[in-house]
Amino acid sequence: MDDIDLKSLFSSTTEFEAVASTFTVKNIMNPLDYFDITNYGKSDLDSDFLLTMFEEDVKSRFVVIIDDGMVIGVKDLYDDWEIDYEGYEDLLKKHGDRKNIPFKEFHNIVDILINKVISSDFRLIDLFPLLIREDYLLVLEKNSLSGYITFSDLDKMPVKLSLFALLLEFEANISSKLRKIENLDAYLVLLSDSSINKIKRMVKIQKRLRKQSAKEEITINLETGESEEVDENKISSYEAIKYLNIEEKQFLLREYLSKEHPLTDEYIALMDDIFKLIKSVRNLIAHGDSILEELEDPTRLEFLLTALLKLNELYEKL
Repeated sequence: MDDIDLKSLFSSTTEFEAVASTFTVKNIMNPLDYFDITNYGKSDLDSDFLLTMFEEDVKSRFVVIIDDGMVIGVKDLYDDWEIDYEGYEDLLKKHGDRKNIPFKEFHNIVDILINKVISSDFRLIDLFPLLIREDYLLVLEKNSLSGYITFSDLDKMPVKLSLFALLLEFEANISSKLRKIENLDAYLVLLSDSSINKIKRMVKIQKRLRKQSAKEEITINLETGESEEVDENKISSYEAIKYLNIEEKQFLLREYLSKEHPLTDEYIALMDDIFKLIKSVRNLIAHGDSILEELEDPTRLEFLLTALLKLNELYEKL
């Protein structure tokens, strides 16, 4: 899988980018326990290793194992505590005798690899691509491993706020692209009657609040599709975009692209799927629900991020 770089989704330094940059790994990491086996009976492979660790008040899922003052690896408590029969047979062939099987291998203690370690000040918005590749990450803080994160930690509030900011930025970019379409008026009149009436209602409310008088400018009449001078009942296409929801923006983009930049079936399907997902994820975050209902595994998150990048690249051509 190619690396996913989300920087291109932020066209400039915006309030959304600022929010997404506020939170770091430290805001969501779980505490990491250490367990010293120096004085443990390592020659007794069948000893109750699990019970002993719990007696030592180990609470975290991942435990750093120390032997003679050295870190020898990390143990995932969700893994099997000992190798299965097939693995045991392989170790017997490898080491020749049961007594020669290293404690570390028998108890599934794995090495701490560099690709599994991340700094505590790493931005959450840059974390998403990493959690697509890695099932867990250990957190380094002040030269010491102090925490861990897994994919399920994406459901924590700092992550959801960062993701929400990313989706808002993506939608803001769409609005910006729509405003650059010279003949946008011709597409606005294709919106449903309910959408047009909603826009009119919102504009009228805003004008009343601002006590804004009508200005002389050329605008679109949403009822006839003809250009004429504006009055308080007429709406400029620039102003109308502010009141479009994500589905309405998708509709305008599809209509425009189908005529000006013919889309492949792949892109049409991609647009349909990603806009549904964006709406669903945003609603889950807004209502305080779990985003894992939609982003249930790394492949789903990968789809969201890669689709955002593909569509953003497409919209840059507008």
